[in-house]
Amino acid sequence: MDSSQGAGHASTGYGKIEDMVIALKAVTPAGVIETKEYPRTAQGWDIFRLFLGSEGTLGIITEVTFGIHKYLPQNTSYAVFIFKSFEQAVESMREMIQSEYGKPHLFRISDPDETDIAFKTSGSDNSISDNLLKRLGFMPGKRSLMFAAVEGERDFTEFVISKIRRTARKGKGMYIGKSPVKKWLAQRYTSAYIRDPLMDLGIMCDTYETAVTWENLLKVWYSIHTYVRKRPKLFSWFIFHTFTKAEQISISLS
Repeated sequence: MDSSQGAGHASTGYGKIEDMVIALKAVTPAGVIETKEYPRTAQGWDIFRLFLGSEGTLGIITEVTFGIHKYLPQNTSYAVFIFKSFEQAVESMREMIQSEYGKPHLFRISDPDETDIAFKTSGSDNSISDNLLKRLGFMPGKRSLMFAAVEGERDFTEFVISKIRRTARKGKGMYIGKSPVKKWLAQRYTSAYIRDPLMDLGIMCDTYETAVTWENLLKVWYSIHTYVRKRPKLFSWFIFHTFTKAEQISISLS
């Protein structure tokens, strides 16, 4: 079993792998280590977490017990917002996460570069709705998209989305519907396969991830863009996800 400390697109709501694993069994050179299915422990050493992220260097995980959630896809609430700047989107997301009215499961921001790519690839660039957004001040090269999806019991999902919409409005964001996030979810795995055809054309693509605090997020974003724009034939965009305790920025350079 892979023992990497993975995080998925819904990690804002469900957490990372270490938040999901309750117990495990691992075979090591010193013998078999097996933990019990206790929901919490007060002991000094949290042994099984040593194996999460060890990539097999401490032992091979042969069994694992996960905490599970009742999945109710019919209740999922979606929302997409557009902001006039990346800075406004980040500040609104921070307010949403720290509000304590509940967290979305999927929660992401595309910076202006990725937002422009999304408009072009979806065929929305220079459409009637795009021209209306421009008239309202949501300009290419500056605007940022925010995607949110909340899973769970219907009253909860509708409540959280309504609160998020209110917070976005206060942060000068505009609600633009549900379909963009549904389309993104439908193609989120297939889009990764464009890497190999691009490499066949001589275009190298890669993704880098890091975790920063809210205080340093914009500093990292500005620094990466400054670095990239000094170099020819290099392009980057940011995808910003939130975790319960940390934030992730994915930087794709090609």
